[in-house]
Amino acid sequence: MTRAGRTVALAAALAIVSSAWAAGEADPTGATDCSQSVPAGRAARFDKQTVAPVPPDTRASHAAPPRVFPGKTWQERPPAEVGLNPGRLRSLAAFLGGRGCVIRHGYLVYTWGDASKRGDVASAAKPVYAHFLLKAVEDGKIPGLDEPIVRLQPGLADLNADLGHKDRGITWRHLANQTSCYGLAEMAVASPLANRVPQSAGRQAAMMPGQRSIGSRRIPDNQTDHLGSYSWLWWTNGMDREGRRHWPDAPTDTFGAFGHSGKRAMVVLPGPDLIVAWNDSRRSGRDDENAALGRLVASVTSP
Repeated sequence: MTRAGRTVALAAALAIVSSAWAAGEADPTGATDCSQSVPAGRAARFDKQTVAPVPPDTRASHAAPPRVFPGKTWQERPPAEVGLNPGRLRSLAAFLGGRGCVIRHGYLVYTWGDASKRGDVASAAKPVYAHFLLKAVEDGKIPGLDEPIVRLQPGLADLNADLGHKDRGITWRHLANQTSCYGLAEMAVASPLANRVPQSAGRQAAMMPGQRSIGSRRIPDNQTDHLGSYSWLWWTNGMDREGRRHWPDAPTDTFGAFGHSGKRAMVVLPGPDLIVAWNDSRRSGRDDENAALGRLVASVTSP
């Protein structure tokens, strides 16, 4: 298995585990940041609410191969063997540019560019932090997600006396949904905000001195509107304030990790059992992400 193969395998495992834990802990369409139709024809159709495969009348019977999990060596299959149209996958790769790969039923089925090249994934690494946070709760390393982090970072206790020492109330849950308001004048929210609530006003508050950041260095940093589609550091396919689905051409249970506005990503589509990862793409933003995922879904010819 290449380094890229091991990386994608680990990422896929973390994706599945983290999303399963998160499902019982938060409304995936509710988080707002105050800190920082499938084409018909030969393509299999997936209902976007249930993500249940609906076979076209003209589709031939095709049994899906057994699902595998990457081990010491990466098992590969041609796209057609796992019910994918290779021409549609080439269209996906041409649209995105850069490099990437597609996995179906656990098999590596398509790559483009130098898929083994290491590179920065930026904010697409965030779900790994959520995974280890939830693992720490499971193993009893921390009492729970609503534990105030001031118990491990006592320097927070003395901050912002004029704001009622608001940072004393920041919990792991706030951090993992980016609703802590650290460095901002607002209080941390008790639960993910409804998607109609706007971001912070952006008024700066005191932070602990000399702390290292692995992300943005803007102060204050309001980061980005999460558009009703953010949960436990994953982007989800929720609805924004105008009632628009985040990725209208993808199943509703799609979730992904994105960095640098989508130039780097790993996306999981549980219904059709697909994972796609890309890096150094020429595309960015929500609409380009949707266009890419629409091309991927259109490549499905059988379960």
